[in-house]
Amino acid sequence: MARSDPAARIPASPLLFAVGGVGALCAVDAIVKHLGGLYAIPMVLFLRYAAGSLFAVGLWLHHGRPGISGEAFRAHSLRALVILGTAGPFFWAVTQLPLAEVIAISFIAPLLVPFTARLILKERLRPMSLIAGVVGFVGVLIATRGEPSVAGSADRTLPILATLASAAFYSLSVVLMRARAAKDGAVVVGVLASTLPALMAAPFALLTSALPPVSAAPWFLLLGLCGTVGINLFTRAYARAEAQLLAPVEFTALAWAAGFGFLFWSEIPRIEVLAGAVVIIAACLISAREEQRSRQEIPLPN
Repeated sequence: MARSDPAARIPASPLLFAVGGVGALCAVDAIVKHLGGLYAIPMVLFLRYAAGSLFAVGLWLHHGRPGISGEAFRAHSLRALVILGTAGPFFWAVTQLPLAEVIAISFIAPLLVPFTARLILKERLRPMSLIAGVVGFVGVLIATRGEPSVAGSADRTLPILATLASAAFYSLSVVLMRARAAKDGAVVVGVLASTLPALMAAPFALLTSALPPVSAAPWFLLLGLCGTVGINLFTRAYARAEAQLLAPVEFTALAWAAGFGFLFWSEIPRIEVLAGAVVIIAACLISAREEQRSRQEIPLPN
């Protein structure tokens, strides 16, 4: 016999925070796809975090200006570089491929989280995480099969490689957030995750790109708002649950991306994209369920 330990379950609030964070960040992706077709990607990248800084600093002031230690500043400076490594290639990729396709390929990122968490946080690597990683990679290969998705483009290799590079950086970003979230809190993590990337991206963007017209300001403000909300919700989620237990929630991004893509660009995901996504999602959800069950089952005393 075995009994379930309620304390071992993931609380509902981290799950809800994570799902909401996914939705907000998928909205960012949709807005970036629109703006990336009009303005240079370096400028979009800079203004995304500059606009996000306005909201993040506002939250920081509203919460009484929580202290930012030198240790936190140094740790988040490293994470800011990782964030730019995540966002830059991804922003370019969404302008080259349908939104749902990029999201499906990037699903490899949550599968990398347990391995990165093992290296950095010393979290136990569960056997099913290893199996899910292998199966998930097969799913990525399936998702990238088929005819080119962009009219007039016969080679999707670079956008696909950019998405995979972004996914690798993203898995590292998530684990670094996990390492600091409980120590620094959502407000501090949020303000540093916006202001530091903005400062780092500013020189390159301003030297290589022209500023958009003032009429584009509402789009960038919306971009910043969605990004700030997404980061804040994710930080709250990862401060309350293990990275590898929340990682499968990221797969709700496919539904968000497919909805945005169809609504704004009449994009319909190819069957290969959906099949690959199903393989990845199924593998990881089964893995998460089995590993969570093993944590919940406690033998009854004889």
